[in-house]
Amino acid sequence: MHKLAILFLAGTLGAGVGAQALAHEENESGHEHQSVKMEELPPAVQTTFKKEAKGGQIEELRKEARKNGDVVYEGEIVKNGKGRELEVSSTGQVLERGKAHDERSEHEKK
Repeated sequence: MHKLAILFLAGTLGAGVGAQALAHEENESGHEHQSVKMEELPPAVQTTFKKEAKGGQIEELRKEARKNGDVVYEGEIVKNGKGRELEVSSTGQVLERGKAHDERSEHEKK
């Protein structure tokens, strides 16, 4: 009985994580991502990314036009082997900081 409860709990948690990932993917659809270079970003956005990186490396910069017309800039900051997604408004305001993840394990999966 105990094993059945653990299996049920594991299945429920797994379904929740899968649903969350799917919901994120659905939120990402319907708007276009365009790769950009640092020098193409508005000055306020450049400043925010550099400040957030604090000597780390800024990678995978993207420009995103949302359905409502807002433009958001996304990128990944890598420092000390950890990566973190960052989402910044066109005025330089940080909208979202992703959870830090291990870059080494991410590259092994690819």
